[in-house]
Amino acid sequence: DNRTARCAQRSGADFKEGFEVVGATFNKEAGLWTVTAADGSKVTGRMLVIADGATSKLATKLGYCTAPPKGVSSRAFVEGGTHKTNFD
Repeated sequence: DNRTARCAQRSGADFKEGFEVVGATFNKEAGLWTVTAADGSKVTGRMLVIADGATSKLATKLGYCTAPPKGVSSRAFVEGGTHKTNFD
């Protein structure tokens, strides 16, 4: 996640740390999202990426998540050749 965020910054994205999102609206005519933070500040953009997980409060509020998660996933980083399994 950090690597993706830093790459986006290098590509010109305005990265907002500590920007607690409390709402978002889409203006169809302008084709822009307006995102509101807890402190009342707002930003606009052509895209809204909701990437805070399956139980996303914002995605649920906007109606994109309508059911609870149906599974669990996790990730681990394993150095090649250091594990004794036969699945890869």
